[in-house]
Amino acid sequence: MIPLYEIYLAICFTPAIKAMTKEFQFGHWIKTDYADNFDVHTFEIMLLQNIKDCIEFCKTRKQCQFFNFDHQANVCYLIGGNGTFVSEKKPKFSFGNRTDWNMAGYEGCANCSDYGVCKKGDDGKYSVCLNSGCGPPEKKNNAKVRGNMFSIGDKIQYECKKRYKSTNEVSMTPMCNQNGTWSPVDFECVLEDNVYKLNNIFYQVIPHAQSWNKAKETCSSIGGYLIDITSPEEQNFIEENLRNDYTAGFHCYWTGGRLMGGVFQWLDGTSVNSYTNWNPGDPCYCSAEQCLGIDISFNYKWNDKPCTWSCNPICEIN
Repeated sequence: MIPLYEIYLAICFTPAIKAMTKEFQFGHWIKTDYADNFDVHTFEIMLLQNIKDCIEFCKTRKQCQFFNFDHQANVCYLIGGNGTFVSEKKPKFSFGNRTDWNMAGYEGCANCSDYGVCKKGDDGKYSVCLNSGCGPPEKKNNAKVRGNMFSIGDKIQYECKKRYKSTNEVSMTPMCNQNGTWSPVDFECVLEDNVYKLNNIFYQVIPHAQSWNKAKETCSSIGGYLIDITSPEEQNFIEENLRNDYTAGFHCYWTGGRLMGGVFQWLDGTSVNSYTNWNPGDPCYCSAEQCLGIDISFNYKWNDKPCTWSCNPICEIN
C-alpha cells in the first residue's frame, strides 16, 4: 500500500508552483477528489523560510490539523481532516500534528471561517479573521470538478461525467468571490440522448443501423458490448425506454445473442435460455437467421435475423 504522505506530496507538487505566485497568506489549494475516503486533504501551500513559520501559520488556520515541511524547497503544506493521519518520517521532510502544539494565544482563531486566516489585532492577540478564499465547491450529481485552486479570483470548471450532459446552456465555471463564496452555477447533468441506466449499468443505443458484426465492433469501441438480456426486469427496462425514445427509422435493435453450435448464446458463451422473450414461432434455428435482435414490428420481442441485416446496436457498458 502506498503511504499516505506520498499521495499527499504527489498531489501537492504541481499546484504548488501556482500557489507560490500568490500572496502566500491568501492562497490555498484543496484536494477535491474524496473517492479515497481518507478524509484528509491538503488545503494550503506556502513558500516559507523555515519550519517555525510553517507551524505558526498552521495555528492560524482552523482547518489545519497537520503540516508537511519540505526543508529542501522550503515549502509548507497545511493539511486538514480527521485524526486518522499517520505521518512517516522521511529525509528532508518534517511532519507535525496540531495536538502536539501549544495553542495558547490562538483561541480567537476558532471564530474564523473554516478557510479563513486569523491575524493579530490591535490588542496583540490572534483575534482578527480575514477571508482567504473559498471552501470546497458545491457537489453536483453526476459532475466532477476540474481545478483545485480555491483562492479569491480563482475559477474551477464543472464537467458532466461520461455519458451525461448538461441540461442548460449556461456557464459551468464558478469563481471564488471576495466574500469567500463561489459564484452560482445553475445546471444539472442528465443522461445523454439514447443512454439509459439500470443498477449502475449504462445502456446506449447507437443511432446508426449496421450489421451484427459491425455492431459488435461499435460497442467494443466505446468500452462496452452488445447487450445480453438475462431477466424480465432488464427486458422491461429496455423495452420501456425504447418505446419512450422511439426514433423514426429505428426498426430493429441488435443484442449480443448469436446461434453457435445449434444454440443461441450471449457473447460470454452462456445460453440465452435462462430467460427468453422470443416472438412466437422464433427462433427458426436455421442457417440464414443466426443473430438475435429486438424487432419493433413484433412488439419489441426477440427475433432471429440474418446477421447482415442493418439494425441499431444496444451496447451494455459496466
